[in-house]
Amino acid sequence: MVESKQQRVVIRGEEPKTVRALIEFMFLGKVSADEYNVELIRLADSYQMGPLFSACLASVMASVTNDNIVPLARLLNGWREKPEVKQAWAELLEILKQDATLLNIVLAQL
Repeated sequence: MVESKQQRVVIRGEEPKTVRALIEFMFLGKVSADEYNVELIRLADSYQMGPLFSACLASVMASVTNDNIVPLARLLNGWREKPEVKQAWAELLEILKQDATLLNIVLAQL
């Protein structure tokens, strides 16, 4: 890989705070609670960082809001067959069944 020869990795198209959270996790093994978001889940998956992926997913699922429901639903829908996402997908469907406001926000984006 080019990264191993150059001893650097270039991450393009990501918010600086998301990349900073990824690096924080690499070096410290933790991320500030306010940094867990859908973008970090996607980035953790891209770099095959299972523990970060799981921690982010659990945190975001525990705090589904009007602001994160659409990107979360899109992300999980695309991955709903992945073993590590199946439970979260089922939980998200249950959340949508119980919260008409969140369901309407998602449906408005179809």
